Amino acid sequence: VALSGAGPSLAGFMVGSEEEAASALEEMRDRLPPGWRALRLPVDMTGMTWAEETSR
Repeated sequence: VALSGAGPSLAGFMVGSEEEAASALEEMRDRLPPGWRALRLPVDMTGMTWAEETSR
């Protein structure tokens, strides 16, 4: 999945379960600079990717 212009790269975060999605999001948030941490990341907790969500 190529997500250009989506801020910090979300590529490679194809998750299959809610638990995996939650831990992937936590991991991503931990790597972000302080100002980014408050942002709500555009990833749906059902395991749907950002690209699938926005292409509906």
